[in-house]
Amino acid sequence: MAARFSYLEPGDTFCGGQGFVHWFTEETLKEELAQSDFQLAIFQSDEQTGGKGLIRLVRLIKPLD
Repeated sequence: MAARFSYLEPGDTFCGGQGFVHWFTEETLKEELAQSDFQLAIFQSDEQTGGKGLIRLVRLIKPLD
């Protein structure tokens, strides 16, 4: 499946041949959101369960104009 992509980034994964997922660290998610109207309200990583610091739970907010 990965051969169909012209490039892959850190955090790109393929779930059992069923689809594509991009995992974020808190810092990489903040970088992605910097050009949007959304703000990161909550970020919980998987580090507490032995993970690599990738997203486990996120809450975004979009401020009212």
